[in-house]
Amino acid sequence: MQRGGKRPGAGRKPSGMRHVVKAESPIRVAELQLAENLPALVKLALELALEGDKALIVYCIDRVLGKPTQPISLVDAVRALAIQEGLTDEETAEAVAEAERIMRPASHARS
Repeated sequence: MQRGGKRPGAGRKPSGMRHVVKAESPIRVAELQLAENLPALVKLALELALEGDKALIVYCIDRVLGKPTQPISLVDAVRALAIQEGLTDEETAEAVAEAERIMRPASHARS
């Protein structure tokens, strides 16, 4: 009896359906439509912005120049959340101390 190698009938059977493209998701279809119509959409947005749509003006400028980041202090966020949740002054101080400990750079970090 022969061992190893290709045996008759072994392997995956050929499929005639491999060339059929799967239906695209609705999101992908919408993305393609937006991409095709992008020049007209940009032109319309600029026309509306020039007519005085303040929000659209800000949006267009942010898209072109890049929206600046706004740093958020973890300590301030913890303090505000503690007040919102009604923690006592002692609990708030502990939460703020923990936030400060987390934000402190590790002194034992390797360079």
